[in-house]
Amino acid sequence: MIYVILPQALKNMIPSFVNQFVSLTKDTPLAYIIGVNELTRAATQVNNRTLIAPTEIFLTIALLYFIICYSLTSFSRKLEKRFSL
Repeated sequence: MIYVILPQALKNMIPSFVNQFVSLTKDTPLAYIIGVNELTRAATQVNNRTLIAPTEIFLTIALLYFIICYSLTSFSRKLEKRFSL
């Protein structure tokens, strides 16, 4: 079972695992420090204090999460290619 069924099952399960990891990254704190709610709240507080560049603050947060999610999906593509050979 370990040598025959498990490799076939893992090959089919990689996309759903990556979707779960991306959702987990978006919904919960990343490494107990960075989370969507925490970053958004901090950006709102900075925006309320300075009122200078709200667009840049929120674009930075969006870019940060885009980089994290894109790296996860590119990693999954590499895994899929590796297992498809």
